[in-house]
Amino acid sequence: MKGVLVEYLSNDKIEEGERYFESVSNLFSEFIRFECLGDICFYRREIAKAIEYYESATRLAPDRAIVRYIYLAGVKNESMDMSIVRKGIVVTGEYSGWEIVVADDRDGDTGGYYLYLKKSYVEGFDYWFEHEAGLQAQLADFEVEWIV
Repeated sequence: MKGVLVEYLSNDKIEEGERYFESVSNLFSEFIRFECLGDICFYRREIAKAIEYYESATRLAPDRAIVRYIYLAGVKNESMDMSIVRKGIVVTGEYSGWEIVVADDRDGDTGGYYLYLKKSYVEGFDYWFEHEAGLQAQLADFEVEWIV
């Protein structure tokens, strides 16, 4: 169910995602509700508010990692170190100079992959892919100097 929300949000269907969340939020644990609220704020570019929700979720379940929170806040979590597949810098095109991060969440709540593009803590995007083929197709659009 969380994957459905992320799919709405990552496809710029924020209002639809919010309506979906409202219709199913009572089925989620408190941890997942806070994480979803953080995701909604993230996609609305309300970064400080997103971090607050992610931190509330983390206090409830400190052993569970939230990929976007770690990405936004720059915090470290040993369980997340294995989830970062690649990091690099886009070297040409519209996003030249932007950081790019590929994260593997197949064993997490969404069961897929994230692609993050970040210019600053205020300006950035992420995409969610259920399958690696979709991720690879999107990566083909970027020329990247991979660091990790």
